[in-house]
Amino acid sequence: AKEAAAARAAAAAAEKERRRKEAEEEQRQKDAAEAKARAELEAKLEAHRSERDRTKLDKATVAANRQAQAEELDALESIFTEGFSVVDGGKGCIIPLARWTGGDITVEISFPEGYPSIAPPTAIFRNIPMGADQITLREHLEEAFVDQVGEPMLYEWVLSMQELLEAEFEAE
Repeated sequence: AKEAAAARAAAAAAEKERRRKEAEEEQRQKDAAEAKARAELEAKLEAHRSERDRTKLDKATVAANRQAQAEELDALESIFTEGFSVVDGGKGCIIPLARWTGGDITVEISFPEGYPSIAPPTAIFRNIPMGADQITLREHLEEAFVDQVGEPMLYEWVLSMQELLEAEFEAE
């Protein structure tokens, strides 16, 4: 009986070790896939930055960008009625992102003349919770832009930022 119990215990221990190794391998594969995806995104961002640095905008493109910016601001203003404001003579806006125990989290967006055709907007976050990183949040904006170059993309980005902030920092 003792031998049978010892054999069952050894089998259980072996099974537990097999499951642990399987979980470790699964995590390694997941980490490798995430690292590969991040490297591909970084390469895509770098290629876009390089192209953006070499591109000279003509007056017609700048005018088309300003028109697209004005239209995007109008659309955003109709959607985000509370706390939204246009700044810098229509070259930017302030958008409420979330509310948390420390108050309202907002982002001030500025449009360079190359937005939306070639350059992403810039962002300054206000009243973000401790632990939030401005650089990471700005990278999120650039990543969203690179996925939609040439198209207004702030509405989708704001929604994703609201979800991120609410999930990460338990916004109210």
